[in-house]
Amino acid sequence: GKATAAFEQLKFAEAVLTANAAMAAADGGLVALTCSNLGCYYRRAGLPRAALRYLRRAMKAEEAVLASSPISGDISLLHGLARDVVG
Repeated sequence: GKATAAFEQLKFAEAVLTANAAMAAADGGLVALTCSNLGCYYRRAGLPRAALRYLRRAMKAEEAVLASSPISGDISLLHGLARDVVG
């Protein structure tokens, strides 16, 4: 169904970003978004450890973007999702 197709597209995006480190470094926001979405997918699928792993990666990528950018972002959503998975 649609969830399976979405998951496959997210995993493909992750593979492309992993294979192209320069592209991933240039657009950390895309890495953060992809990992966040995968974390949400795994959370809904009942796989909290996998969800937490991806949400941590998303937070790390988002923090790197914020550290290198004068634009302020909101990482509280990612922190909240991580707390939901853990707690």
